Amino acid sequence: MSELNPARRLAKDIAKVADVALDPFTDFIENERQLADQMATWAELQHQLADQMAAWAKAQRHLAAAFELWLTPAAGAARVTTRTLHRIAGDDQG
Repeated sequence: MSELNPARRLAKDIAKVADVALDPFTDFIENERQLADQMATWAELQHQLADQMAAWAKAQRHLAAAFELWLTPAAGAARVTTRTLHRIAGDDQG
């Protein structure tokens, strides 16, 4: 029975060493999981940003189209006025 106690102590000590040796691996794995979660969150935020940018681009296209509707007639009128003023001034080249 006295020989069994040292064997038990040895087994107990080896188990403690194994537990201590495994702790860094366990921490490493948990850190990797957290990193993966953060990467997934970042990817989702990037996706949301891309969707928002696409929406802003669409709104900008609509704004450009509205400006075109408003400004094209004014630009045409300005060209006609400029040509007329050049003719009046004697600068007509056409």
